[in-house]
Amino acid sequence: MSTGYADTIFRGGWIWPGADGPRGTPPPPFPGSVAVRGGRILAVGAREEVEALLGPRTRVDELEGAFVTPGWHDAHLHFLTGGFKLDGVDLRHADSRDAFVTAVEARAGELPPGTWILGGDWDQERWGGPLPHRDWIDPVTPHHPVVLNRMDMHMALANSRALEAAGIDEESPDPPHGRVDREDASTRPTGILREAAIERVWASVPEPDEAAWRRALQRATEHALNRGVTQVHDMGMMERKEWTWTALSFLRRMRREGRLAVRIRGTLPITDWERAGELVREEGSGDEFLSWGAVKGFADGSLGARTAWFHDPYEDDPGTGGPVMDPDALEEAVRASVGAGLQPVIHAIGDRANDWVVGLYHQLLDDLGADPERPPSSGVFPFRVEHAQHLTPRALSLVARKGLVFSAQPAHLVEDGVWMRRALGGEREGRAYPFRTLLERGARLAFGSDWTVTPLDPRRGLAAAVGRRVRAGRGLGPVWSSQERIGLPEALRAYTSGAAYAGGEWAGTGRLEVGAPADLTVLERNPFEQSPDELEDVDVAMTVVGGRVKHRGTGR
Repeated sequence: MSTGYADTIFRGGWIWPGADGPRGTPPPPFPGSVAVRGGRILAVGAREEVEALLGPRTRVDELEGAFVTPGWHDAHLHFLTGGFKLDGVDLRHADSRDAFVTAVEARAGELPPGTWILGGDWDQERWGGPLPHRDWIDPVTPHHPVVLNRMDMHMALANSRALEAAGIDEESPDPPHGRVDREDASTRPTGILREAAIERVWASVPEPDEAAWRRALQRATEHALNRGVTQVHDMGMMERKEWTWTALSFLRRMRREGRLAVRIRGTLPITDWERAGELVREEGSGDEFLSWGAVKGFADGSLGARTAWFHDPYEDDPGTGGPVMDPDALEEAVRASVGAGLQPVIHAIGDRANDWVVGLYHQLLDDLGADPERPPSSGVFPFRVEHAQHLTPRALSLVARKGLVFSAQPAHLVEDGVWMRRALGGEREGRAYPFRTLLERGARLAFGSDWTVTPLDPRRGLAAAVGRRVRAGRGLGPVWSSQERIGLPEALRAYTSGAAYAGGEWAGTGRLEVGAPADLTVLERNPFEQSPDELEDVDVAMTVVGGRVKHRGTGR
C-alpha cells in the first residue's frame, strides 16, 4: 500500500487486475477499489484498505458493483481513416445491389458537385458473391468521383469519374502487385481495383484540410472511448502512404495542444524506414500518450479479395494470391528497420505469407543472438505478425519464440466463417484463426479490430474469441472450429497486457498495479457471468484514461 492521499478513488466495484505472460491463470476478480494519484494507480485492493488513502480533496467515484479491468487496447486499427469513414458512405450492411446504390445516391444528394464520395466497407458476400460494378453507381453519381473500399481495404469500387481522374482506361496496364478488373468480353474496367491499383485512384483524392483532420480525430476518439478503448495501435492511413506522415504530424500538434484523449502508438510505412529511423534518432519516439517507431509492411493481401498468399490455389479461384511487395525488398526493409531501431509490423494472412514472415523473424532473432528464454529489451521488439489468420503446422511449431507476437482480430472470423469453406476447403478452413493452439504453443496474442474492417469494439472481439459464432444474415449462426475457442480471461488479456506487450509495453499499461498509468475500462455487468453471445451487449459504464473519466455511460 502506498502512502499519501489519492486524487480519486473508484470505490466499490469488482476488480480484474489482469495478468502478464501468455500462460497461466490470471487472478480472479475480487471486490475492491482503485486509488489514483497524478494519473497513476496508487493502490488496488479491498475497499477498506484503499479508503485509508481518502483525503479531504479526494474525489470519490462510486462504482456500485461495476466491473473494472485494465483499460482496453485495440492493437490493430486505422484510427484516423476510421474517423473519416464515420462521415462517409456506410455500406457494411448493404445486402443487395439496390441497397448499395440507394446509399451511394443518398450521399451524392448531400454533397456539392465535384466532391469525392468516399467510405464503403461493402462485402459482396452479403448479396451472394457478385462484385459491384461501376455501372451500378455511374447513373446516380454523374457529378461526383467515387471510390468505395471493400471492408478489408484490399479491394475498391471506383466510378467512371474516379477512373478518369486516375487515368485508368482500356489501355492502362496493371500496376505491379495490383490489378484492374476488366469485363470478360473486353478490356473495359469494371471499376473494381485490387491492391496497388487502388493507390492510383487515391492519388487523385484531395488531401483533407486541418478542420477535416480535427473532425476525424474527434469522431474516432469518441467512438473508441464510448466502447471502453483507452489505447490504440494505429496502422496508418490506408488511403495514401504519405497521408500517414501527415497524420503523425497532425497528431503531434494535437499532443502539444493537449487534445489527445486516448493513447496512440503510430505505425509508419516500412518502405520509409530511413525517414522513420531518422525521426527516432533526432526527435525520440514520443511519450506515454503518443509514440512512433513501428514500421508496417505487407507480405500479402486479403482473403476476401483473393490476394492472400497461400501455398495451394483457392477452391473458387485459380490463383494462390501472392505478395503485394517484392519479398526480397520486404526482407531487406525488415532487416534495415531492425538495424535502425524500429519495430517491424508485418501483415500476413495466407499460410504461405505467414510461413515467410515467421521464418524471416526466426532467422533475424538467430542473427541477433536473441536469448530464446528472455524477450530482448531493445525497442525493436517484439516482432509483430499482423492478422496471422492461416498458419501451417510449420509456423505453429515456431510461435513460442520470445520476441514474437501474433496480433489478431477475432471479429474477422464472424464474417469470414460464412464463406471460408468455399474459398479454402475444409482442411485449410479448420486451421484458420487458431487462437487456442497459439496459446497452447506458448504464443503471445494481442487483439484488435482492424477498424474499419470490423467495428472498433472489443466486446465484439471478446464474443468472437470466446464463442466463435459466425454471421447468419444480421444475426449469429453456428460455432466455427469450436476447438479453437479460448476463455474470457485469455481473451481479456489479449486486449490488455497482451496488446501492451505488442506495443513494446511503451506506456506501462495493460495491468492494474501500483505505479501503472490509471487506465480503466468499467463495465456495467460482470462479463464472467455472461454467455459468449451476451458479451457484446455489456454496457461500458466508464472509460478512464490517466485517472480522468473520459466517457460515462447513461445513468453515470
